[in-house]
Amino acid sequence: MKKEIRHTFSDAVLRNEVDQNQFLGKVTSVLRTAPSVFILGAQKAGTTSLYQFLVENNYVSPSKRKEIFFFNNQHNFEKGLSWYKSHFPLFAVKRTCDATANYFEAPNAAERLCKHFPEAKLIVLLRNPINRAFSHYQMSVKNGFEKLSFEEALESEDERMILGHNLDHKHNYLHQRLGYRSKGIYVDQLKKWLALFPMNQIHIVQSEELFSNPEIECQKILNFLGESAEIRMPLKKANSGSNNEISDSIRKVLSEFYDPYNQELYSLLNTDFNWK
Repeated sequence: MKKEIRHTFSDAVLRNEVDQNQFLGKVTSVLRTAPSVFILGAQKAGTTSLYQFLVENNYVSPSKRKEIFFFNNQHNFEKGLSWYKSHFPLFAVKRTCDATANYFEAPNAAERLCKHFPEAKLIVLLRNPINRAFSHYQMSVKNGFEKLSFEEALESEDERMILGHNLDHKHNYLHQRLGYRSKGIYVDQLKKWLALFPMNQIHIVQSEELFSNPEIECQKILNFLGESAEIRMPLKKANSGSNNEISDSIRKVLSEFYDPYNQELYSLLNTDFNWK
């Protein structure tokens, strides 16, 4: 009984501390440094690695957590801008950054972000969509969200997305966790952002180039941010997946699926990423 009372008391104290921190954060939100840099995604394209690089080199002041899920999550968005700003430091000397990788494809994120931060600098990392889809699948398996084989999951994706749309009134968690193929249709997602933000506020990074030529690509990112400070800490690859390979048959199916979208993306950006 005494042990149960201690646990109950500890839980109550912890909840009270969380409530107090949230209250203080919201009250002081006007004094906090709102983000001017957003790493939009794509998911499983290197957003964590880039965010850690910017923080470790002191190019940005860190937020309370990397992903805040504000502009893409209706439940969080309804908490208001003061709740959102409470995640950022008081009187930060450096710019602050929100690196929520699900913003890129979220239906309302571009409009919401543009309304509140029209001058923001946006960084988009694009990875071969086939490899991105498989990495996403591996993460979902690891986290216990996925029980199907990769082939079965792809075959079930459309049905799952319809189910998720009908079930989730605040946030489509099925799409966030199981939208392997659909999240790789980058051209449709990018068009939404380009309709609201000028190209000089958006920096596109090819993930393969970022990790094969990190110094060159990181310097391009720093130039985009107007940052001249010296690089002290190198880019480190975070959240590496397993060494499992995609079968040739699945890669062929996905390659044929993505090819028209990739070609349109190359035309839009005047760049050929040569994804196979």
